[in-house]
Amino acid sequence: MIDKCGRVLLAIDAAVAGGSAALSIDGKITASISTKGQSSYRAENMLSQIEGLLASADLDPKSITDVVVSAGPGSFTGIRIGLSTGLGLCRGSSAQMAKIPLMAAMAAGSLTSRPEILVPMGRGGVCSQSFDVSSSSIVPTSDPHILEFSDLRVYLSSASREFVVLSADLIETSGDLSVGCEITVLSATPAELLLNAFGDSRIPHDSPAIFISKESTRSAE
Repeated sequence: MIDKCGRVLLAIDAAVAGGSAALSIDGKITASISTKGQSSYRAENMLSQIEGLLASADLDPKSITDVVVSAGPGSFTGIRIGLSTGLGLCRGSSAQMAKIPLMAAMAAGSLTSRPEILVPMGRGGVCSQSFDVSSSSIVPTSDPHILEFSDLRVYLSSASREFVVLSADLIETSGDLSVGCEITVLSATPAELLLNAFGDSRIPHDSPAIFISKESTRSAE
């Protein structure tokens, strides 16, 4: 077991694309796992996945210095599972927890100045939010809102921003979206994006949970 390894960050996203987790030691991502294909991370499986990540680096939960959790959007249940798992890990150690908005983390990783972020929400929906990105700030220029897959092609063709998605799956699920717009597909998992965002001073580290539905857009602790 490694006794001293500097700063150990564990990132958890249980709300999008089946869930993912990633481990960073002294600023370098050393292990990552994604449960692609599942509807959401199951609470009973999450801790075993995390234990596997830690074991791969010869660490135990008490070695974690920071837990980075997605504040959403995504599956309501997944957001709650991620937050509760993060809190549990922090209570069992001296780790601190950061709650980071996934869409801001995606904007930071997009390398474009005016991205519009698209996150799959399940049940035929996509969450969309636009940002202005500079070297000093990442500023949302719209509230997050839900789009139906059936409306996505028209929406893409009418927008002037570059679209950023988590994976090509969203494009494939939505059908042929080659409508002349620019679409960037991020190769990193949500958890890896959260790890990168943790060191970015432009992104809030204590965001309230972001619960988005078709009927309303609201934030709650």
